[in-house]
Amino acid sequence: MVVHGRAMVDITLNQLEDEARQIFVGSNITDLRREAAYELFELCYSEAYAVLEKSPCDGLFFDPEQFLESPAWIDHVIYLGHRKVLIVTLA
Repeated sequence: MVVHGRAMVDITLNQLEDEARQIFVGSNITDLRREAAYELFELCYSEAYAVLEKSPCDGLFFDPEQFLESPAWIDHVIYLGHRKVLIVTLA
């Protein structure tokens, strides 16, 4: 797997910490993607997230899959037995 021109197996811990990566670990990939999308939305777009959370409007919604499929994000899943690791980084 290659991210930003480097093989994932060649990335050092320091490089991993220096880059804007978010790591999510769990057993259900659907839940992980949903958790990642909401956390990244809140982190990167805090004002819009606050509006979404406070809105009484039933028609206002957030689509986690559409958010992660944006060209702004690169995501990779690593399968470790029953555990899954979702790594999301800015493109």
